Amino acid sequence: MMNKLQFKVMVLSILVLMGVVENLVCFAGQKSDKKTAKESPAKVEYDKAVKLFDEGKYYSAEQAFIECKYGDWAKRAKECVQPVPETGELWHDKKKKSEETNLIIVVNEENPDTYRYYEVYDQNKKPVASLFVAGENTVETWLPEGYYYVKEATGTKWYGDKELFGAEGSYRTMVFNEIEDDRFLSLFEEGYQCEITINSSDSGGKEVESEVTDWDSWNE
Repeated sequence: MMNKLQFKVMVLSILVLMGVVENLVCFAGQKSDKKTAKESPAKVEYDKAVKLFDEGKYYSAEQAFIECKYGDWAKRAKECVQPVPETGELWHDKKKKSEETNLIIVVNEENPDTYRYYEVYDQNKKPVASLFVAGENTVETWLPEGYYYVKEATGTKWYGDKELFGAEGSYRTMVFNEIEDDRFLSLFEEGYQCEITINSSDSGGKEVESEVTDWDSWNE
């Protein structure tokens, strides 16, 4: 016959064993939950979209939110479209400020919700100034005498100065045909005023063409 001491030891052993099993079950459950969270592709893509947004890559973030369809993705996707800047010069390299040459861009545009962004580069393809035009308007900048490239981006949704109008925008480089070995390059001389009119109905002045480029190669 089992004595009281042996009975207590057995009960204690069973309780301890039950506790170990319970802990193992809980641990296994926790491990399983973590594994499930790790394997959620939608959550992984959502986190990537948030990172893109924080980096100011709003168009890429919008596309990533739409693709993942996780959590509040629709709200976050709408937040990617940025407020439109006022017409004017957005940025100018402080080392390239001068009153030697005046570049004026006149835009004739019937749709007030069509926006244009211009970037002026020097001969070494370094950005000098950026300009923004909303609808029908005029913008200008002053530059030192020198050789320059002018690029134009057009769109209806603004995603900031890193991704402009996204892949849905239109991107062009102006063709001046002045320099034999580089038809995109133009000489802006001291004391001159260079006026470029977009959608001009006037046949006077020199015609400036443009060549389509894609969004991915904008900064090349």
